[in-house]
Amino acid sequence: MTKQDCVVYRIPCECRIVYIGGTGRPIRDRIKEHDRDFRRTQTSAVSEHARNTGHYPLWDEVFIDLDAHWYTHGGSKR
Repeated sequence: MTKQDCVVYRIPCECRIVYIGGTGRPIRDRIKEHDRDFRRTQTSAVSEHARNTGHYPLWDEVFIDLDAHWYTHGGSKR
């Protein structure tokens, strides 16, 4: 996993649903937060889906798009 920041990322689920997110922070940190939310049943779209369906995110298949201008088209700063 890259240390790149300002990216758009895609987290697939085993059921073929895909979560799309964006961050201005290092992607490694953001993915770790999603994984931690999943494990601790915190609220995020990824963890909520997993909790409600019993499906698991495919962390090894996260796709990262280097997009230095993600914030100009609707990205959040989380």
